[in-house]
Parts: sequence; structure tokens; C-alpha cells
Amino acid sequence: MIELKNLDLSKLKEQFEENNVIKYIILDHFVKGNDASLIATEHEAVPPEYWLDYSHTNQIKTGLTDKSLMGKNTRLLIEELSSSVFLEWLSGLTGFKDLIVDPKLDRAGLHKIKTNGYLNVHTDEQSHTKHKYWKRRLNLLLYLSPDYEKNWGGNLELWDYTNRKLIESISPEFNRCVIFATDDKSYHGHPSPLNCPENSARKSLALYYYQKTNKALPVTPTNYMSLPNDDIKKKFSIRLNVFFLYCFALLKRYTKLDDEYIKRISSYFTRRLEKKD
Repeated sequence: MIELKNLDLSKLKEQFEENNVIKYIILDHFVKGNDASLIATEHEAVPPEYWLDYSHTNQIKTGLTDKSLMGKNTRLLIEELSSSVFLEWLSGLTGFKDLIVDPKLDRAGLHKIKTNGYLNVHTDEQSHTKHKYWKRRLNLLLYLSPDYEKNWGGNLELWDYTNRKLIESISPEFNRCVIFATDDKSYHGHPSPLNCPENSARKSLALYYYQKTNKALPVTPTNYMSLPNDDIKKKFSIRLNVFFLYCFALLKRYTKLDDEYIKRISSYFTRRLEKKD
């Protein structure tokens, strides 16, 4: 599905390294044309009841992590992106050795954001919620909306947190892949609500890559940041939600609770707060 031999690794590595605040690379036409269309069709065909609602104060989106509920071609692509061949290629691109992929796709897998959906600017969890020795290193995002139009918005924004400055705005065009290093400074998201038709969506596949460490890592949940033009009320709401997410991350680490149960709790508190407003 992916022709790695057609990619100039040395040139791509230079491009990846030259981005100082957030190291990233953009790869257009990432999956072979017909395969990309088949995967997009499978994404569109996922029944509504399969989607897990991830929505809370800082995001409105849905996801699917259960590979058994995905289409055949989607599963094959995930398998290829998790293979030793691709992991070795990723190591050559980024310098991160001995990368691993979570077979259960925690927080990864298929994502969908519909009209008025958004994802506030944030850094990702620095350690896996269930595997305390796994350090998150890379995100791979593949966009799967063949009908995407630029006036919908939904660009992936990369931010310089120290200077509160937008670094890059990347359009989620069909079959475009973005790979970027993730750490406590790699702020990204799409904070402006998506302006697409009701029957369309910003669709993607996400895979996260980890390295095993020699010591247990602390729980570090998704850390959302406010933007320069946000008012006091929104800034407070963002930080309050981060506190709730930290509590949920602790529950995931030390109990058997999963995202489906935890997100129901998060949605409940979000609705209560909105009613008070």
C-alpha cells in the first residue's frame, strides 16, 4: 500500500530535522491511489453505533480503536504501518530507535470530526495510560476525506507554545500524511470549528509510536493550552477540563476502566457545566 522505495529518506530526514520547535514532515499521496480510496470508503461505511464519542470541553470528535470493526483494507494498512519494515524506515527518518505500536490503538485508530467539531491546541500524553514504561515519540496522521474542501477549515495547526505563535497550518487534504515528533512542547490541534456540510466530515487514521524506557513514567494527560485571543472564561474552562483529564488518566493507569466508560463520565460533567453557564 505504501511504496517506501519511492521516498527519498535522506531528503525527508533533512526536512524533518530542520523544523526546530516541532519536527514534522508532510507526505502527499502517501498510500497508493486505489488503496487510499478503498480505505476512505471503509471509513465512511463505519456504522454510527461503532464510534466512541471523545467529546468534552476541549474537543468534539469521535473515534474507533477496535480493529475488528474496521474494514479489511484499513486493517491491512495499520498492519503495514506497524511492521518492522516501516518501523525501521521511521527510525531512519526521525532518529528514534526501537519504536513500537500499541496493538490496541489506545486513542489512535480512526477519527472523525463533523461540522462544528474542533480540537483545541494541545500536547499529547507523554506516556501510555496502560503501559507506564512506554514513552510516546511520534504521531502519524493520514487524512481520508476525498471530498475535502479548503473552505471547510480544519487545518492541523502547529504552535510555538513559548511565543504563543502559529508555526504551520496544514490542510487535511485527502491521502496526505503528517508525521511529527510529540513531546511536552509539540502543541497542535485545529481549534476553529469545522465548517463542512452536515453529510461530510474530517476523517483520518492516527497511529502513535512509542519507545520502551527503563523506568516507570508518570501519568501525563493531554495538556490543552489557551490561545492569545481566548477570553478568561474559556481559559478557565480549558484548564478545568485538563484537571478532569488528569483524574481520568490516573483511573485508566491504575484501574481497568476504558475510554468508553471514562468518556461517559467526562460528557456528563461537561453537560452539567454547560447547563450552569
